[in-house]
Amino acid sequence: MKNPNGFSTLIAVLILTVGSVTSFASHAAFSLDDLRTQVLSFIEGQVEASDNTRWEIDIRGLDPRIKLSECPTELSFRISGNKKSLARNSTIQTQCVTESGDVVWSLYVPTQIKKLQAAVITKANIPSGHVLEADDVAIEFRDTFSLRGGHFSDISEVVGSKSRQSVSANQVIRKRSLCQVCKGEDVVIEAAGNGLRIKTAGLALNNGTQGDTIRVQNKRSGRKINAVVVATGKVQIKI
Repeated sequence: MKNPNGFSTLIAVLILTVGSVTSFASHAAFSLDDLRTQVLSFIEGQVEASDNTRWEIDIRGLDPRIKLSECPTELSFRISGNKKSLARNSTIQTQCVTESGDVVWSLYVPTQIKKLQAAVITKANIPSGHVLEADDVAIEFRDTFSLRGGHFSDISEVVGSKSRQSVSANQVIRKRSLCQVCKGEDVVIEAAGNGLRIKTAGLALNNGTQGDTIRVQNKRSGRKINAVVVATGKVQIKI
């Protein structure tokens, strides 16, 4: 289930160890649904969603048999273990504390928090040597644990790039799988600095993707230089 703020919520019901004052009475004055909602709100307040980032929050505890007494004050929440920030697997200590400081009840709620990032994926099988078009790819949000090794987050970054190897359908396109600047092909060399931008034609002597430093040859002067890949078919040097 996704909400407009970019959060997905999965609920799994497991046995949870609770504080000694939590009872298994026949009537619940404070519902587990309310508790779950407040735990989610606490977590959502600790993380930041954006156009390229979403979060999937899985509450992994809350035994449905647990009955909680009414809390006279607002619940308090903190990350268990005196941790300052959330991890992928975090336990949230939830307490009902009176104004005088007495603990009415306390729960430790295990959660799993997945960070999802936008990634360019293939719609169909892509053969080696294929020049990518916009219709070849799409954007999906994937778990960051599966995105190690470099990926693209915008379709415009890969359009016009050439595949260096075959890529199966529905797979994240890795930077190593493409050359945005390909060896032996024409490239635009842009010299930038001191408010000036000068462009000239060049020849790529290596393969590269955005951020890579490669060798290129200035077609006009024949000079070979190092340049940084900044976009498909474009490299940049500083002056």
